[in-house]
Amino acid sequence: METLGKPKPEAAAATVSSINPGVKVIPCQVKLDSSNAPEILTGSNVVVDALDNVQDRFLLERTTKKLGIPLVHGALAGFEGQVMTIFPDDPGLKHLYRNEGAGGDKSKRPESILGVPTLTPSLIATLEAMEVLKVILKREKIFRNTMVHVDLETGQINKFTFEKRQI
Repeated sequence: METLGKPKPEAAAATVSSINPGVKVIPCQVKLDSSNAPEILTGSNVVVDALDNVQDRFLLERTTKKLGIPLVHGALAGFEGQVMTIFPDDPGLKHLYRNEGAGGDKSKRPESILGVPTLTPSLIATLEAMEVLKVILKREKIFRNTMVHVDLETGQINKFTFEKRQI
């Protein structure tokens, strides 16, 4: 409750620092755009997508690809979520979102209609954190060219593997 009302970047930085003071956290409370994305992301070992719209996700992916940084993608709506790790030479989000302009009216997005139980982002964040750890540790079993989809309502977990080709 001590983070209630705080900006998300500050709250996240405080939480991470309290868990592990050895981690360098630089909170950025800015709107990510093509002019500031390279500066914000340069020097990162891995980037985590916790964004709420497709356009910004594609911007994040383009920037991480240009900088040669792996991207851990996560998205959710209602009781469902997905995670996938994208390396610079992977097709990436094109597998999931054919239309970069998708998103539109926030009130019509699935999460706005369905709501999001707090456990859904907790699980997706946990899966994303594990992917970050696996990337940093250079593990082989990364969700690369593979999307893990979780449905907490039915308890189903599915893995979708994509061909490594440009779409």
